[in-house]
Amino acid sequence: MIKKINNARINRPSTFFYLFFTTLKEKQMAAIQYIPVARYPIRLGQFLKLASLVDDGLEAKTLVQQGEILVNNEVEFRRGRQLQAGDTVKYNGKTFRLQ
Repeated sequence: MIKKINNARINRPSTFFYLFFTTLKEKQMAAIQYIPVARYPIRLGQFLKLASLVDDGLEAKTLVQQGEILVNNEVEFRRGRQLQAGDTVKYNGKTFRLQ
């Protein structure tokens, strides 16, 4: 359905899709938790402890070795991986970004 308002054509379906996908993107952005880091680079194991994802280094080592941690959408098996500002870490369906 196309309507004219003040000589401008408005296509309602595209407006609906724009609003739908805009709110979907906002929800995805809200799902990212930003973790402030004082000094860069930071090792993956240290970041997992800083973000309170694990209690100690042994637990971090186990999670990383099992391949449950994604860094920038890639499975990471190195606990000593150096992370920089803007990197994303995913674990258990949650996304964390270094700030």
